[in-house]
Amino acid sequence: MRRGPAASVCAADPVAHLAPVAPLAATIAPPHDAVIAPHVGLRVPAEPMAQRRAGRSISGERVALAFIALWIPLQLLLTWPAPLTPAFDGPWRYDTSIFAYEGALVRAGAMPYVAFWDHKGPLIYLLNAGGLTISGGHLWGIWLIGLAAVGLAAALGYRAMREAFGAPAALIGIVFFIVALGGFESGANMTEEYALPLAWAAALVLVRWTRTTRATLSVGIALGAIGSLAFFLRGNLAGASAAAVLTIALVLVRERRHGALARVALGTIIGATIAGAPLVAWLAHGGAMRAFWDQAIQYNLAYTRADSTQRLVSAIAGVWLATLTAPLLLPAAGFAACARRLVRARAHERSHPLAMFALLWAAIELLLASLSGRPYDHYFIMLLPPMALLTAALVGEILQHAHTPAHLRRHVRSPATIAALFALVMLPPFLGNLVLRARTTGIVPPRASSQVVQTAGYVRAHSSPADRLLVWGLSGGVYFLAQRPAASKYLFAFPLLTRTYGDSVAADFLAELRRSPPAIIVDAAVSDQSAPPLSRWDATWHFPRLGWYAPYRTMSPALEPFYDFVARNYTAVAVVGPERWTVYRANARPVPR
Repeated sequence: MRRGPAASVCAADPVAHLAPVAPLAATIAPPHDAVIAPHVGLRVPAEPMAQRRAGRSISGERVALAFIALWIPLQLLLTWPAPLTPAFDGPWRYDTSIFAYEGALVRAGAMPYVAFWDHKGPLIYLLNAGGLTISGGHLWGIWLIGLAAVGLAAALGYRAMREAFGAPAALIGIVFFIVALGGFESGANMTEEYALPLAWAAALVLVRWTRTTRATLSVGIALGAIGSLAFFLRGNLAGASAAAVLTIALVLVRERRHGALARVALGTIIGATIAGAPLVAWLAHGGAMRAFWDQAIQYNLAYTRADSTQRLVSAIAGVWLATLTAPLLLPAAGFAACARRLVRARAHERSHPLAMFALLWAAIELLLASLSGRPYDHYFIMLLPPMALLTAALVGEILQHAHTPAHLRRHVRSPATIAALFALVMLPPFLGNLVLRARTTGIVPPRASSQVVQTAGYVRAHSSPADRLLVWGLSGGVYFLAQRPAASKYLFAFPLLTRTYGDSVAADFLAELRRSPPAIIVDAAVSDQSAPPLSRWDATWHFPRLGWYAPYRTMSPALEPFYDFVARNYTAVAVVGPERWTVYRANARPVPR
């Protein structure tokens, strides 16, 4: 907002409430339905020509949004072609496939944390179960749930940025968000994907709160409920709600409105309770609360025991990964613009809490994503919403101070023109990734070259439906496609290899195998450095194998009896697929020792 005498004139004007001025873009005509009086910020009736131009501008905005809406499903289909093929190889071999199988178990009546071990929140399994119910057990149902999540996130994000900075800035922000999301091939069917609409919902609540800064109970309830749902996806995904609550708290403390702060705090607790109570009740009814505490709380505390070097490397790598298909310069410049606005804006201006929220949100998401010290790319998907918001803030600031000739202004500020030009800049890196994939594995990986499909086919051909299966390593797609019951609740090896935690669960893992020996063991770790192969016991194994980077997976001595169990009771009978996974079959009479 501009300073000087005009500000006091605007504040005193009895009709000033008709024109709330957008922060960081104070002189941008909000929805292009009127013009802004210079130095005052009031809407005045537009001339007939201006009205026609405004109509064209609104139509252009709708055309741009229609193209974005059509692009989203195409991009998701390119990044995870699950409706076309069982895409469980490459970047989809890990969490994407294991969540699908766990969703199938929940759909069949299994209880998370009891029937299977996992350290994510229960909501991800329910979402996968819901998608499989829609599709009758096929992957396209899960893909459809992901499409709904991204589409809702885009709608909420666009609304939040439009109400804050105007249509042109919002269009650039949403193009940044969508195209940058396309750089995460491993982001499909991840907790982060489903948390995106929750993050943007929290941002929208904050943006609308800045209109009046009236701290109502409903604001706290909304943010509490959103944060609770994000927590039950994964514990570190509630960054947007945390940033919004912290922003409101800082504003109210500065204004010494302690009663309002108490109402927001109470509302946050109420909202979190309302949203979380059904999930907690479901887990308690299924006898899973103790297991939930062990896996989703205690294990995650062990999981995040990283040193400062790991976290710093993870944060740097995460920022780079989040901008593989998007220019980092834009959110970085937006961060600087918000910091400048925060310093220069008056405390009562609407731009002050908005700038504060944008800065806090980006910082909190980066901290939460790098907490484990593991630079997995999908962890940093949650950086995209605050980066998009910072990009929109930058565009709003530029348009506010732009001095363009009158005959160019209407074209420069046309939402459709801005979105089209920006999309042309953003898309080449994404399309380049597709070209690279087309030359290697293919845009739609064929079944004939799929390691997971071939392995699952072998298991089905050499076992009966009642035979138990163990996949060592991490490949939930084999379980999903082979349709054989798992021999253990430990569907992947990583908890058994986590420092300190693995020692406490290895005995339970071996006891399960002795009670119900698997007929077939698939060693998927043969081609995966993140887990040790079964061919021999290696007490020195660790991952990652870097001298300067502390390993976060190590071989537990408690696993040696498991290796002995496999060596005594199983024989390698086949090597399957292009990655040559080893298949072990049980001897005639496994010894239950």
